Amino acid sequence: MALTGIAFCVLATPAFAQEEANFQGPHVRAIVGWDNFSAGNGPSTSKDGAVFGGGFGYDFQRENFVVGIESELTSSSGSASWDGIANPADHLKVEAVRDIFIGARAGYVVMPQLLLYGKIGYSNFKVKNQYDANMPGSSRIKDKVTSDGFRVGAGLEYRFSGNFYARGEYRYTHYGDVNDYELPEPALAAVNGFDVDVDRSQVIVGIGYRF
Repeated sequence: MALTGIAFCVLATPAFAQEEANFQGPHVRAIVGWDNFSAGNGPSTSKDGAVFGGGFGYDFQRENFVVGIESELTSSSGSASWDGIANPADHLKVEAVRDIFIGARAGYVVMPQLLLYGKIGYSNFKVKNQYDANMPGSSRIKDKVTSDGFRVGAGLEYRFSGNFYARGEYRYTHYGDVNDYELPEPALAAVNGFDVDVDRSQVIVGIGYRF
């Protein structure tokens, strides 16, 4: 998958290009990948989606050790849904809207142009909720909610000749409750207390440029 592709780049690069790479300084990147969107509290139907966006950061290198700070802004087509919360016919759907990540990473240069790293940080997630009670006199209710979470991940980064680089990464993110409904109907009270904790697993690839 993503990490396999980075490894292929390493093997395919001619020997004359295997000079010591510099991972120091600012960088930008575009990313795309797979997003597994799942949520707790009872049986749910999750829809995997595509994650896409971009980011920037700054790395500090001392010999083979690299530490850095980075941020990302991404969106996704992933979603999760539930049926039968307050009555057998109702339906709740939660869709990803956008994600902001701010964090740090630390790594080690395992080959002249290959960096192995781990990362951790804060994530702010916005979702779109849509609830259909499917009861006489009820209407579709929509809103958008943000939730804080934490992210951990690991990956490989390969520095090409020149300033371009490629990255393959796996990351896991956990968020708090994204359900803020306060429905007044007594028959729908179960929806108000329905805890929706979101977990995401992503595999991404990125292409970037170091200044």
